[in-house]
Amino acid sequence: MRSPTSPFSKTTKAINGLYSKNTLEFFRNNKDISAYPAWDESYEEIYKRSIFKDIEMFHSDLSRIIEVNGVRIGTDKIAHFFGMGFLYWLNYKKTYIKYKRRIGHEAAHIRAVNSSIKLGIKAEKGIIGWKSQQTASFADLEANYQGLKFFLDFCSGENPMVKAQKIKGKKKWVLQRSVDFRDYVNPWWDETFYSNLYLPEAFNIIKPKMLKYCDMRKSSIVEAKFDYYRSNFTPTYGVRYLSELIENGELEDNNVHSLDRVCDEKERQDLSRQQR
Repeated sequence: MRSPTSPFSKTTKAINGLYSKNTLEFFRNNKDISAYPAWDESYEEIYKRSIFKDIEMFHSDLSRIIEVNGVRIGTDKIAHFFGMGFLYWLNYKKTYIKYKRRIGHEAAHIRAVNSSIKLGIKAEKGIIGWKSQQTASFADLEANYQGLKFFLDFCSGENPMVKAQKIKGKKKWVLQRSVDFRDYVNPWWDETFYSNLYLPEAFNIIKPKMLKYCDMRKSSIVEAKFDYYRSNFTPTYGVRYLSELIENGELEDNNVHSLDRVCDEKERQDLSRQQR
């Protein structure tokens, strides 16, 4: 177990667990960080004009949108990164220790990562997603995965952020490299780029509202943003593993609920009607 005074323990305490209240408050109170909608708008106002307004939710705390590393993300992804990322790390450690001697470091590492991602899937199909919001967010899963990478990078691996060193005969933790949140943010945190997966009844309500955004999806601004995503980033292991589960029939395909799929279907229907 790690000492309660270790930098790892201090960090996890500072970010305040699953909901990462301290971290979210930093974004909320930092006037230099622009967000949409503005922080002074109430959650109720945002909810009433969102595509989710007719969906029964356990809570309607929709996040704001900020830009990090050229990627548009919801502030809820910060909580997923630190909070669920930490739970991923706890699961990773337990699984890795269980299998390391039996199958070796690399195989144990992969098994532990996969086990953690499946933990996130279970949560999204459970109380965090379908059961409370009728929505499973694949972007949440990527933020969770990157949170796991952060905690693994903190004080382990070949280039950890901190290392224990003896200074004047005493063990001290020394910062080896700066922590840059941008290293972990990628386009698969953006729910407009990496689609949600809805419960059928919820999708039937949301789909007509999505159609209103088809013209905007084709706009030069959105096309330029997605081109930037594709040109500067490649799918992570977390994204590739989810794709593998979909291909193997172990996970529902989120692409069936994407805006592109909805708009393409509408275009085909419109064309068919015109040809009659």
